Amino acid sequence: MALTESLAPEQARFFYRVRGWLRDRWLPLGTSGLVRLQGLPPGSYTVEIRGETSRGEPAANRLRLPLTVTAEWWRHPAAWAAGTALALALLYGWQQVRLRQARRETALRTRLSADLHDELGALLTRVNLQADLLRELPPAAVGPRLSALADDSRAAAATVRDIIWSVSTEADTLGGLLTRMEDALAHAARAAPLLHTELRTENLPPDPTTPLLPAIRQHIYLIFKEAVTNVLRHAPAATRLTATLRYHSPDRLTLTVRNDGLASAVPSSRGGQGLRNMRHRAALLGWALVAEREAEDGWVVRVG
Repeated sequence: MALTESLAPEQARFFYRVRGWLRDRWLPLGTSGLVRLQGLPPGSYTVEIRGETSRGEPAANRLRLPLTVTAEWWRHPAAWAAGTALALALLYGWQQVRLRQARRETALRTRLSADLHDELGALLTRVNLQADLLRELPPAAVGPRLSALADDSRAAAATVRDIIWSVSTEADTLGGLLTRMEDALAHAARAAPLLHTELRTENLPPDPTTPLLPAIRQHIYLIFKEAVTNVLRHAPAATRLTATLRYHSPDRLTLTVRNDGLASAVPSSRGGQGLRNMRHRAALLGWALVAEREAEDGWVVRVG
């Protein structure tokens, strides 16, 4: 900037102010003809400049310039607020994920503890009692007891395999559940050659790798296995056992196990513990379990 019509323009002094900033104060520039504005927040302003001659006479005119200040998006206050909110949301989400993971681990430990206590603990106790009894029996009476001991030992080993399978992440699929159920039915058919077994499915998705929640997979399978075991133990006259698994969603299945032989005793193994276990597992899933007589000569277990 420079003053015209002045005897000594190089000695002219200048002042400026920015309307809307620093309370509109006039700021001196001295004899410098350069205005440098720094630190203005984003917004619209008017810059005014006035000059004086070396003798202090004001210039006749003032310069007014409109000024718009913009900022990079990441410097905008709204961007800072959004970034802070996003960081807090991410932190909260991370904490929730860790909390859910801790809850899942706690639930898994609780489930394993219950399974080991209810299933394996009872079998091993029977094995120990039978082994102690064998020491006191005469040789002629050892045979039947030894056979029962072997059956309980095999059942304990099968229970261990079931528990290992139930916590394996590789089996958290619908196909993994069906394969395990087919194996259990094949084992039942070998134990009772006159019993015809069949596994039916309804409304299944085409992809066998469809995921299932670990708790649903475990409890459905163990309820199914208990129902099959009850048929073998308490319905020796049964000739047909049909299991039907209906898929609703990854967190909803319906299982129905039917047989055509009436139970000769309470339809649960271990003096009623089996039926209690099935109902307890169904309750953990928030589902209802029904075990009742069907028609004239059959029994049905339904959960879902």
